[in-house]
Amino acid sequence: MALPFFFGSCGGEKAPLEDTSAQDLKDYTDFQGKSLKDYGIPALIMLPDQSSNVGASIEPEIIHTDGDFKWDIKVGPNFTLEIEDFGKEKDLIAREKKRLADFPFYNIEYIADSSNLIFYKKTLKYKNDKNSEVGVDHTTYHCYAVKEIDGITYVLRSPDEGYHKPIVETMIKTILSMEKL
Repeated sequence: MALPFFFGSCGGEKAPLEDTSAQDLKDYTDFQGKSLKDYGIPALIMLPDQSSNVGASIEPEIIHTDGDFKWDIKVGPNFTLEIEDFGKEKDLIAREKKRLADFPFYNIEYIADSSNLIFYKKTLKYKNDKNSEVGVDHTTYHCYAVKEIDGITYVLRSPDEGYHKPIVETMIKTILSMEKL
């Protein structure tokens, strides 16, 4: 299986995932393969196991209603990968980037940006003249990717709430592993 280990950066250069080497992306030691065929997707995906950094100690759970176009893959309480069937639609990365640009209350910083995957940091914009030390950090990490299998475009993404950076990096590794059966 050949995986694209580098993503195009905003400046058009090739940049690896931040703090993740190509060797790390190839190493699926803490993952287990899961067929999605029984759930209507003719693909195999590598999911983090109990020894990975997501804190999972249970079997992966795939939530899907027969005939629906959405799936949730849950691996413990800290990892939910959302999958949606977009049929033959194209340009979904561009559409998602436009949607993100329309968020007036968040700064979006792209860590990885390619034609089939974006990895970004979302930070709440806030202004408080009375107290510059406002509450907690409002930064989350997210990913959004497209995979085409048998002519069908699937979007794989983190939930809107996002996660901590290491969880999303593991999620990206999972996404990159997805291949047609």
